[in-house]
Amino acid sequence: MKGKTLSSQSQGLVLSLLNYFQQEKDNGGPLLPLLAVQERVAQALSISLSTITRIQRRLSSNDNVLRSPGKKRPRKKSKTTDLSDAVRHNIRDTVYQMYSESNDNEQKHVTIANLNKTLKEKELASISNSSLQRVLPTIGFKYKKDGNRRFLVEQSTYAKMNSGWHDMK
Repeated sequence: MKGKTLSSQSQGLVLSLLNYFQQEKDNGGPLLPLLAVQERVAQALSISLSTITRIQRRLSSNDNVLRSPGKKRPRKKSKTTDLSDAVRHNIRDTVYQMYSESNDNEQKHVTIANLNKTLKEKELASISNSSLQRVLPTIGFKYKKDGNRRFLVEQSTYAKMNSGWHDMK
């Protein structure tokens, strides 16, 4: 490892080793019995015995290759969560309008495809069907299953808040 720069963590381990061997020198011999190898390593490096055992087990199972854990990378924010409040309100209003336009004779089911088609016709939002499906629960809608058919309904908590919505329109 000649010419390699050690990380601050590695430098800390080197200092722990130096201190341990200095203590052994001052003691005039080993601080722990020579046969207690893992305990000596743990004390010399100032780490726990279980860490030594875990590393030793990992080394024996991976053909003498030690791997560092991967870097934690922040996940990108979904584009659907970046929708403005105006777009969200437009989607909600469109769902309400689609339900109010359907009368008893003509049952119009609000599907993702129908809703997205209506939104694009009115030029209110231009998103994919899968994005629309992810946005609907955040707006206050969920799918309920009745027999073999699933249909879009308002979640009960949002329904209570919006109970006066039809009166305002």
